[in-house]
Amino acid sequence: DAMHRAITVDGFCRYIGEVFRKKLGGHWDMSFQNESNVEAGPFLTGLNSGENKIYPYQLIKKALQGKSGNLLKTELESNL
Repeated sequence: DAMHRAITVDGFCRYIGEVFRKKLGGHWDMSFQNESNVEAGPFLTGLNSGENKIYPYQLIKKALQGKSGNLLKTELESNL
């Protein structure tokens, strides 16, 4: 059902976000200025790599759409 999918996606976002945070430094933040925008969700900022922000939800969405199997690894390595 929809609630189960939402909980699963939330768990993926948290896990991927924490992996990136532990490797790249930084901290979690959230913007409430435009809540209708997907980017209103939690994101990582203050990263050691200098990247402004990383949105775990966007990464997971791209990974599932691309079906290449290595997008997350490539994204992480490009920010190291």
